[in-house]
Amino acid sequence: MSDKNNVTPALENYLEAIYLLQKDKDTVKVNDIAQRLKVKMPSVTYNMNKLADRKLIKYKKRSHVELTEEGETLAKSVLSAHEGLFKFLHEVLGVEEALAEEEACKVEHELSRDTMERLTRFTEWVGNVPGELAMRPSAEEVCGPRIDGYPLSDVPLGRRVSVKKIHCAGELRKRLVEMGFNTGAEVEVVRVAPLGDPIEIKIKGFHLSLRLCEAAQIEVGASAPQRELSDANNQQDKKTL
Repeated sequence: MSDKNNVTPALENYLEAIYLLQKDKDTVKVNDIAQRLKVKMPSVTYNMNKLADRKLIKYKKRSHVELTEEGETLAKSVLSAHEGLFKFLHEVLGVEEALAEEEACKVEHELSRDTMERLTRFTEWVGNVPGELAMRPSAEEVCGPRIDGYPLSDVPLGRRVSVKKIHCAGELRKRLVEMGFNTGAEVEVVRVAPLGDPIEIKIKGFHLSLRLCEAAQIEVGASAPQRELSDANNQQDKKTL
């Protein structure tokens, strides 16, 4: 997403790195850039000279690096594209965080400014869709055959339930238990992504994000307060009769 001729994606990455480093440091040196981008010093020096030739940075050998006004404008544009893509991939499409970060890095240089602006507006619009109106695919559509019982993936927004059983095994089961999904633990669905996956739940005071396939492996039932209310209603019905 370059505004200058001959500014490659690699050079844009350097500009973005320098900009972010300048926010944290008084002076940015070549070794700072090498550490951030995990590249060798000769590669940084080579690319610093390229950026200096394009008047995007101020740089002298064995001295600090500083963005020019034009370089800072381009760096902000690249960073904005990255953040917008990450938000779209992670919050709208439900892509796992690390993968969304990685793929945003790959795509951010390829889209035009107009496309990025449209994507950003769409992400903002989708983000304002009330949770109850979010698209909610069934667990079977996403994950295949459903478990016996009532899965967490089917719980409506705002409903509190109690964990009855975890149906998966291996690493996923271990991770879910470590997150607090023990028998009897109370869970509340507090947010659903605009496209229905992932869902945000509250458990033991913590807010966690679960993919639909993960939630589909957790069997739940009525929470303790709901059972008490149901029992009270039944008792009242008997008295009425």
